[in-house]
Amino acid sequence: MKSSESGREGSPSEGMATWDDGESRVILFSLAGSTYGLPLGEVREVSEFAQPKAIPGAPEACLGILNVRGDIVTVVELRSLWGLVPRKADAPSPVLLLVDIDGWLMACVADAIEGVCRVSESAVEPLPHVPTVIPGGTFRGLFHSHGKAVVLLDLAATIRASGLCTLGKAS
Repeated sequence: MKSSESGREGSPSEGMATWDDGESRVILFSLAGSTYGLPLGEVREVSEFAQPKAIPGAPEACLGILNVRGDIVTVVELRSLWGLVPRKADAPSPVLLLVDIDGWLMACVADAIEGVCRVSESAVEPLPHVPTVIPGGTFRGLFHSHGKAVVLLDLAATIRASGLCTLGKAS
């Protein structure tokens, strides 16, 4: 694997690890009825959901913290962060995607893992311009996998833009 070097500013695959044939592996997950993708190299692990310990005064999107094999992990609810409908009480148990963002281990809640696919940079299209409250840079683009539209995320940009990365850090 090597780093993508497309040379284009703001390339959808910027920062993604790629195979020598120009394809990246992407983990697909569902959230509120839509399919999203994260470059597999950005995901440390996937685990079963465990109820986090709530932190008083934390933003709504921060569900709390968990101890994952000795690491204290902040649990982020992407539904809340993006203004999506809350998970139904009778929904199957969600999963956690553990990611390292700027040296800070976080667990993002997803409804389910759909699999892993390969995607080439040329298959990633820019998202159409749609007014949204979600900060720019959050989405890398859109591609299709097994007949489904997949929104390719830049999770680090999402978390940075939300301000969640500053929680608990000394100023």
